[in-house]
Amino acid sequence: MRPYEFMTRRMPPYMMTHPYSSDRVEALRRRVESGENRETVDTPDNLRRFHFMQAKLVGFIQSQGQTLARYPLRDTSEPARYARAVAYYRVSDLPRARTELDALIAADPANPYYQELMGQILFENGRAEESIAYHRRSLELLANQPLLQVNLARALVAAREREGADEAVAILSEVVAREPDNAFAWRELAQARDLRGEQGLAELASAEQNFAIGDYSSALNFAERARRTLPRNTPSYQRANDIVTFAGNEVRDRERRRS
Repeated sequence: MRPYEFMTRRMPPYMMTHPYSSDRVEALRRRVESGENRETVDTPDNLRRFHFMQAKLVGFIQSQGQTLARYPLRDTSEPARYARAVAYYRVSDLPRARTELDALIAADPANPYYQELMGQILFENGRAEESIAYHRRSLELLANQPLLQVNLARALVAAREREGADEAVAILSEVVAREPDNAFAWRELAQARDLRGEQGLAELASAEQNFAIGDYSSALNFAERARRTLPRNTPSYQRANDIVTFAGNEVRDRERRRS
């Protein structure tokens, strides 16, 4: 029994807001035991995907030492290499991370997520230009995937600034058309439009970003600024108007509730 639960066991149950951890585990165990799919055998593909999910979580959540203990160097399976690549990347050990990923890409060159991780590692180690080829390849292998598209767009902007902004705007516009609540994409779009000197559209994108995360005060501020420079009777101007109206109502309602 964990120390926390040892102490809480001495408390009356009616004083607890959640069941004891062991009770939750036992309830889950009973549910699994009685589940209709308990004896179902997973497919090899599902097991492979599960092992990669475990490896990625271990690499990102646990320390490098813990990851290497679970996936020692003698383990040359793809999930083990993937976990070690993430662990090395998290401590900025670029050479070892690349060694593991180079082996993975050689073994499975059609895996878009190996390409994506290599691009991410290079980007976050200050090699944005070098990362572009990997991000492009990931999209060739898995087209129209928003996360991969945003990764390519931000690499283009970081590496080529104004020159890369044109392509980045086109990519990010596709993403937000499909995912209008993607605050990350809106933020990158605001930066790309600013590089192109599109002040009103950049401020509108910032308004969309803050609107998506529920920061209505900032959304209202950016939308009001966008209206000052956007041409009237355009969809962008009307969208800024909509944000001003809705975000303004939310801000006023919250102020009334606080007072």
